[in-house]
Amino acid sequence: MAGAATEPVLDPTPVPEPSGPARLYKGLVRILPIPVRVPRIVHNDVPKVRRPAVEKPEPREEAPFKCAPEWRDTWLWELCRERESQSQSEQ
Repeated sequence: MAGAATEPVLDPTPVPEPSGPARLYKGLVRILPIPVRVPRIVHNDVPKVRRPAVEKPEPREEAPFKCAPEWRDTWLWELCRERESQSQSEQ
């Protein structure tokens, strides 16, 4: 069995050209697609769309700015105190 495949297995095999218009007319034949007519839909009575009125939310009262006690010995405490003094000066 080891010496049975002495000829290459994948040799190209000549085959005849497929039958079709190109072979029949001996050249390139373009087949154009058939156009499909799409019916045109025209709407004469289109209802107007009304959107419901959007209610504006009431303004919220902001809670006073307070620093967390666990920040006392960190850089956050200093930053928080500056922000707290700015928010008090704006009011």
